[in-house]
Amino acid sequence: MPLPFHASTRTALSQNLDPASGLRTRVLTTSKLELAWQAGELVVRCAVARAVISGHQEPARTRRWARGEQ
Repeated sequence: MPLPFHASTRTALSQNLDPASGLRTRVLTTSKLELAWQAGELVVRCAVARAVISGHQEPARTRRWARGEQ
């Protein structure tokens, strides 16, 4: 590939919680973009990588009270 005239990297961290299981997952996503000219044509290269960096289950919470119960 010819020398790029533009290169950028974007990193995002997301945290998700599954309400049914209590499983908390954090995902690190990194994307890369490169733009270059080759023989008068624009060459676009992109890549993405995702990694789960942690996942654990929170202890289930008990309800303190329920409406209508005594």
